[in-house]
Amino acid sequence: MGLIILSTQYELQEKTFKNVAWAALNAKLEFYSLENSLKENSTIEIWVRKRYGNGEDEYDFFSMDIHNENWAMNCMTKVNYRNKTYYSLSGTDNAPSFICYNFSLQYLRLCPKHLISIYDFIFSLEEIEEIEKHGGWRNDWLDALKNSI
Repeated sequence: MGLIILSTQYELQEKTFKNVAWAALNAKLEFYSLENSLKENSTIEIWVRKRYGNGEDEYDFFSMDIHNENWAMNCMTKVNYRNKTYYSLSGTDNAPSFICYNFSLQYLRLCPKHLISIYDFIFSLEEIEEIEKHGGWRNDWLDALKNSI
């Protein structure tokens, strides 16, 4: 699943970094960066991981780029949704479903005015909270979310 955090306003890269880290911690996910996380284009690459055991391969993860203002405002296609323009604050190409759900729920609870886009589907805190009311994550959570809107 590709996940993008959307906002009607650009927020400082440092604020988005802090919000992503805090959401990951609230979702009980590991959050970390590497020594080369600050890229040449000034985006910051972070990693989010969930361990399922002690084995070497017993985890799921995704990396996410947190965009600077120039990248968000000029290099990325803006998203028009419900008569508003949204900017991409950060995004990932691939996030496992379970991590994607838990991260999205915690992020939107922290930043309820933002939206999450997964591929071409966009949702808000209110919409993911509906899934949470009915038992939370399941394999088809995104389909259930789409059908409830």
